Amino acid sequence: FEHDRMRCTPCGVDQYQSTPEQDRCELCPSFSTTKTTTTFVNQLGIPFTIIGDGLGSNSSADCLCFDGYFKDANGNCATCAKGQTLDATTLSCVDCAPGTSKASTGTGSCAVCPVNTYQNLPGKDACKSCPLFSTTNGTSGSTTAAACICADSYMLVDGTPASCLTCPKGQTLD
Repeated sequence: FEHDRMRCTPCGVDQYQSTPEQDRCELCPSFSTTKTTTTFVNQLGIPFTIIGDGLGSNSSADCLCFDGYFKDANGNCATCAKGQTLDATTLSCVDCAPGTSKASTGTGSCAVCPVNTYQNLPGKDACKSCPLFSTTNGTSGSTTAAACICADSYMLVDGTPASCLTCPKGQTLD
């Protein structure tokens, strides 16, 4: 509403007004916008994108969170830290489970630890490599260092980090 001209004007981009007869629009929460992008595929199979101008929004629901963000219980746009993923049921961030990791922030999924790696702790941003001369024998998602099997004629030696070593001179592996 413009007092000097006495006429109504649409709210601007990233603004909304859900109550009639107000003299100003409310701002969308941080990390959100009223602009919309919709991609369609035409009959020939060619994708095209329609970009909405984001003007004239009449509800905070029109404020859409940026990619990698979600609307939390308070209506704010939030993102998950490294080592966390979004629980869609509770709309909250939860730690990645052991055997998985997530290296970036955002709402993406935790990745299963690849072959020859493991992660024994929850909420981590990387998997740990198996010691030199060991393998998980093709298994991914390992949750302990014990999943790393030393190659023939090597033995696992506890320590930080664990390692696979040959026997010293004068000793044999039993």
